[in-house]
Amino acid sequence: MNSNYGGAVTILPTILTDALDPQIIHKLKQLMQTVTISQIDSHLDLVDSILQLNRSSPKFNVTWTLADAKKDYWTLMDGLLKCYR
Repeated sequence: MNSNYGGAVTILPTILTDALDPQIIHKLKQLMQTVTISQIDSHLDLVDSILQLNRSSPKFNVTWTLADAKKDYWTLMDGLLKCYR
């Protein structure tokens, strides 16, 4: 594979970029420059908070008891409450 085409190689790893029309390569390079990847750190903070509450909130005491007894569709998996309805 020819690496002269920058990001096109990473987008289309199974296509030989040598066989692509130069205009397509140019357009792919333009797209690669305009695409931004959003930061997921803030999203991970939210997910982490939810998981921590699931494992530690006293509001779930009754639900943990149900999960331990395998009642009302509640189970514990890796310390997380799960409901199967």
